[in-house]
Amino acid sequence: HASSEAIMITDAENRIVDVNPAFTRITGFSRGEVLGRNPRILQSGIQSEHFYREMWAAINQYGHWRGEIWNRCRDGRVLPCWMHIDAIRDPSSNNVTHYVGVFSDISERKLIEERISFLAHHDSLTGLANRFSLEAVLPQSIALARRQGSKVAVLFVDLDRFKEVNDTFGHATGDEVLIETGRRLSRAIRDSDFLARIGGDEFVVLLNEISSVDDAALVASTIREALHGPIHTGSSSLVVTPSIGISLFPEDGEEADSLLAHADAAMYRVKTDGRDNLRFYSARENP
Repeated sequence: HASSEAIMITDAENRIVDVNPAFTRITGFSRGEVLGRNPRILQSGIQSEHFYREMWAAINQYGHWRGEIWNRCRDGRVLPCWMHIDAIRDPSSNNVTHYVGVFSDISERKLIEERISFLAHHDSLTGLANRFSLEAVLPQSIALARRQGSKVAVLFVDLDRFKEVNDTFGHATGDEVLIETGRRLSRAIRDSDFLARIGGDEFVVLLNEISSVDDAALVASTIREALHGPIHTGSSSLVVTPSIGISLFPEDGEEADSLLAHADAAMYRVKTDGRDNLRFYSARENP
């Protein structure tokens, strides 16, 4: 039966004695090219000597091994494969007579896994990182700032009266506003900064490696100006202003949770004070 899995049989000295058509299809090597050769011809160089030593230790001890291995094809392409290898013994002497290696190309599965991981870490509407990503990245930013003696600023950006935009112009327009806001925020920050959309109309910007409060204030006002430009959607053109709350590491918190909570609290102060502004967290004003 036509196997979708490549099969390779070697003798006790590990010389290839047979391969199936799927082996040729997956690797590009014909049967004639590999007979008598060591399967090392497939080694990609991605795995270390240590990897192969452990693999052979398992085969010698237990008679089989399975795992992920990267094989190099005839044309130089490197494929991730799922492989199992079994030692075949002569029942009368118990000596190994052959090894059988069976492998399948899992590059498609790898792509799907990467895609799933991307979807888990990104927001599908804007393509920006999501809360899940933010919670992974912020502790790293803090650790780096701690080592370098620099600061991190957390900017909580919330669009003012966004619900009214949705109610008046509809969700399609609301979505356009969110996408354009994401674009403008991306352009307003540096490559070393990080931007996430963590909820409906809530965005968080992490400013890494800043040295003073002034740096954070400057970026926050740049963002505010960037968001002030009218957004043209369909037949209407609207201006959606932001309320921006800012907290700083280490002044306003040593941990990710407290920095986010404090930036959020500062943003609420902006809302209650009339919106469309920015303010820093202050323990005195925000008990």
